[in-house]
Parts: sequence; C-alpha cells; structure tokens
Amino acid sequence: MMLKAKYELENQGDNDDKSDPGDNLPDDRDDIDEAAEYELWKIRELKRIKSDREERVRIEEEKREVERRRNLTEGERVLENIRLGSDSTEVREKSKYRFMQKYYHSGAFYQDNKDELLNRDYNIAVGEDLYEKSIMPTLKHKRRGEYGKKG
Repeated sequence: MMLKAKYELENQGDNDDKSDPGDNLPDDRDDIDEAAEYELWKIRELKRIKSDREERVRIEEEKREVERRRNLTEGERVLENIRLGSDSTEVREKSKYRFMQKYYHSGAFYQDNKDELLNRDYNIAVGEDLYEKSIMPTLKHKRRGEYGKKG
C-alpha cells in the first residue's frame, strides 16, 4: 500500500502547469530503490494491460452492435432510431421565406448545444420583412439600402 501511495504522490505533480524542462530526461539518481521502482512499474504495466483489454472489449461490443443493426429490417431500424432519438428522426421543419426576405445564418459554432436561444428559427420574418412587398411597384422591390440606386 505504501508503494501505491508513493506512486500517487509522484503522479500528482504531473498535473501542474509549471513543468520543469528536465522532466523529460531519464532518471539518473544513484539512490534509487530498485524493488520499489519495479513495483511501480508493475502497477503501471497492469493498468496499461487493463486499459488495453477494456479497449478491445469495447471495440468488439461495437462490432457486434453494428452487425446486429445491419441484420435489422428497415422498419425495425426506423423504430429503433425513434426509440434512441437519433439525428435523422429529429429533422427540423424549415420555415418558408417571404418575398425578398433577408437571410440570416444561424452560425457555425455551438450547433450541438440544446439551448433554446441558439436553436431558435432564424428564418422568421422580422422588421421590414413583415411587410407584403409583392404588392409594391416593381421599382420598390429593392433590399434595404438599395432603394433609389440604379440597376
């Protein structure tokens, strides 16, 4: 148990942002306890073997799940997608643009966020877009700031 505590104390300093430039150099101390170092190495090696085994098990489970989904019929797959709430079943309905309505892009960042403010419909008509422009004379069929300009 003392070796495990010593190992954890040594690894606590690894999380510090202030790193010594000599940290990457090999250990050249002469007063090393060989047995303790060997025990620490065994612990590290067992952890590595355990994580490798867990990774292999996870990959095998994923392969089995993919094979199971491939063997499902289309109807069963759709029902499972609905049950799991996959992205293909959550397609939002696009709103229709009004005549000469200005286009607003919702942005490229934070698309995975479930915040109501970020997921609102940016294509609804606001401000000047609410007026019915199709009944206006064709000369006034201009966007904001372009009225009165030639062409």
